[in-house]
Formats: sequence, structure tokens, C-alpha cells
Amino acid sequence: MPSAKKSRPRPTVGTRDVVIPADRVPAVREADKATWDALPDTDIDTADIPELTDADFAAMEAAAKGPGQRPNKQMISLRLDVQVISFFKSMGPGYQRRMHAVLRSYAERAGNRTKR
Repeated sequence: MPSAKKSRPRPTVGTRDVVIPADRVPAVREADKATWDALPDTDIDTADIPELTDADFAAMEAAAKGPGQRPNKQMISLRLDVQVISFFKSMGPGYQRRMHAVLRSYAERAGNRTKR
């Protein structure tokens, strides 16, 4: 009976990231790192790298903010029950956006109740 061939995980493409499984990333030897660190910048051939334009920088800034991200968002650390996180993650990519939408909806409804 032929043995089943084990498939390797394929890189997945998200909205902004390409995720490559750790077992597919080639190891960098310490000797190579030392050689690269010792190489003066003037010895690096950058002829095949195009100059970046203002449009390129604007696109990078927009990508860093993320699609539709408002500038008034704040990074926080929050502890949630494992079941809550599992629930949102089970719906696929974008679980943080969905959590945000639920919290925003709750805050808007609670705010309306206090204004009555």
C-alpha cells in the first residue's frame, strides 16, 4: 500500500501579510551574519533597486495604518476568556475587527441609554 504523502502548509495571504511557516524559512548561518555585518555599505550593489518616489512612501504609510483604520485608535492589552477569543477566531480572519465592531455597537447603545 502506498504511503500517504504529507502535505506541507502553504503560505497564506492575508490583507497585509504573507505568512510563511517557520519550517520553510531557510536558516541563516552565523558566519553569513558576521560577513554581512562586516560589509561596508559602500560595497553593497544597489543598482537593481529602484529609487522610492513620494507616491511609494505615501502608499507605505497608508499600508502601515491598515485599511480603513482611524487615526484615533489606541493600542491596548486586554485579557479575555479563551472561549470568547475562540468564538471570534472560529469565524476566520478579521476576528479583531469583529470584536471591535461588537464593542463599538455596545458602547453606542449604552451611550444612547445614558443620554435619555
